[in-house]
Amino acid sequence: MSSTIDLHLITRLAARGRREVVLAGDHEQLGAVEAGGLFEHLTRHAASVSELVVVHRFAESWERAASLLVRGGDTAAVAEYLTRGRLRRGRWSRCRHRPGRHGSPTPSRASSPC
Repeated sequence: MSSTIDLHLITRLAARGRREVVLAGDHEQLGAVEAGGLFEHLTRHAASVSELVVVHRFAESWERAASLLVRGGDTAAVAEYLTRGRLRRGRWSRCRHRPGRHGSPTPSRASSPC
């Protein structure tokens, strides 16, 4: 999720140092808060684009399939996550300050109040 301004700076610095920039990401995920859209544009118009077609992030096959549903905006994945105990009900006031957000350690399922 890099903004267009950040990508411009990165590519300028790389060019100055005679370096190559390789962008990796998912054009279907949320974009940068700032002006963005360059990554998606490049996936459609760049001279050379490679696409990973196999999900490697998850060990469980159901989780790989569900992640692709989420990526595509398909809410059917919610049922799978509920069945597997991956979603819990909780109050926002209790969950928003818990570990596991913004890079902090994720609490175990047993210790999470959410």
